[in-house]
Amino acid sequence: MDAVTGKPVWSFHHPVSLDPNLFEGGARSTPTLDGTRLFVLSHEGKIVCLDSDTGKLLWQRHLVTNFGGRKPDWGFSGAPLVDGNHLILDAGGVGSSTIALDVESGELVWKSGAEPAGYAAPLVMQLESTRTLVLLKGDVLLGLDPEDGRVLWRSPWKTSYNVNAATPLQVAANRILITSGYNTGACVLAIEGGRPREVWRNKNLRAHINSPVFVGGHVFGVDGNTGGGNLVCLDPLTGERRWEEKSVKGGALMAAGGKLILVSEKGDLVIAEARAEGFQQVARQTVLKQRTWAQPVLSNGRLYLRDNQGSLVCLGL
Repeated sequence: MDAVTGKPVWSFHHPVSLDPNLFEGGARSTPTLDGTRLFVLSHEGKIVCLDSDTGKLLWQRHLVTNFGGRKPDWGFSGAPLVDGNHLILDAGGVGSSTIALDVESGELVWKSGAEPAGYAAPLVMQLESTRTLVLLKGDVLLGLDPEDGRVLWRSPWKTSYNVNAATPLQVAANRILITSGYNTGACVLAIEGGRPREVWRNKNLRAHINSPVFVGGHVFGVDGNTGGGNLVCLDPLTGERRWEEKSVKGGALMAAGGKLILVSEKGDLVIAEARAEGFQQVARQTVLKQRTWAQPVLSNGRLYLRDNQGSLVCLGL
């Protein structure tokens, strides 16, 4: 799609069921762009590599049929991660919980673990001068060596239905914040001597399916499950809640230029200052009419918003 006009440039079709357990159905995962390669993961586990300029299929694999993955209840959701020549995926299989594929060929490079898949995106962090692949699985936070999948450390994190969906945040040189819904709460872990140590744990942030952001030394996120939840600000050093804003209900959140950009489940766009002193709204406008869970995207001064029915709008900021 042309980013300026919205006109289609190319399309790629492959059949995927619209499971009624998946609300409006469709993909759960954000596509990953790496140069001219575009990686797209379906909720069933089909991973395709496309030429981003033409839409031509370069290769395809399936997490379940090719690698023994186990589909979580609400489908594969974590965005594929490109790390050098590796494409890293949360497959959830026994013996193949995490896999790395060659980005050019799709061939398996390594596989590791037996943990059930989570719904969060994998990411690489520099922790204690060690490059660490961090994954929030269905029941545990893992630190792996991104080169071979070797387990460096692990810390249990239990949530109802294994819905660990918010992507972990690095909030200091060796500290990670994790949070989940269903009244689970949040926790900060310090990685010390290659081992995780719990710094604090409370219920001041219970992010369900959308990830919090870290701006100016503070964490901002939606506290509560889909269908509700308020915007909150947390001090990651202590876990103390700095403020709560009840006029902002649910939704997906991002940050840019010192601002919080949130689209609520009802399609209201809210822009606010990312400040710990209190909620300060800059703008609010209703832009979508259907349920909205997709993450906002900001690029070249344009904000792209999409609802669960597939309607896409572009706003100039």
